[in-house]
Amino acid sequence: MKVRFTKITTVDYEDARLNEITDKTFQRGQVVDVALEENVNGFWNLHFDNGDLAIGVAKSNVEVLKA
Repeated sequence: MKVRFTKITTVDYEDARLNEITDKTFQRGQVVDVALEENVNGFWNLHFDNGDLAIGVAKSNVEVLKA
């Protein structure tokens, strides 16, 4: 599923290859292809194809695009 960021968003980002968590910033208008997992009310976890994970992205900061 593709999502577009509506605001500059910084989240915890788990790099699967390095097995570490860092901060990652997504820019307003940036589109990424991910699998969505509802984390808690109002937040998504974004699962990338390479195994990376963006944790706790506010639903209000992304727009889910139609396939």
